[in-house]
Amino acid sequence: AYCVSLSAFRGGPIFPAMFLGAAGGIALSHLPGLQLTPAFAMGIGAMSVTMLRLPLTSVLLATLLLGSQGLTVMPLVIVAVVVAYVVMLRLSPPPRDRSEADARTGPAPA
Repeated sequence: AYCVSLSAFRGGPIFPAMFLGAAGGIALSHLPGLQLTPAFAMGIGAMSVTMLRLPLTSVLLATLLLGSQGLTVMPLVIVAVVVAYVVMLRLSPPPRDRSEADARTGPAPA
């Protein structure tokens, strides 16, 4: 479903990220004390920030998707988005310095 939605639908990685986040949230809703709606919203927010690298947009997507229930779960979504964003930044490799790459491969041809 991820490959089909990434290749066939408009919007690039946004819809597949929301789809996978919702599926992961539904799977985690079976944990003790976590209901379906907060788990759904937290999964969407966390996966969206991981794919898009836009924390505020991810919180808004998850909150607005749920309508009136989105306001009640917004604090949980904010926590999930912040945790996912920090973990994503921590696990991603540091950006390569442009001068180091040029020194190893040589200057780009003109």
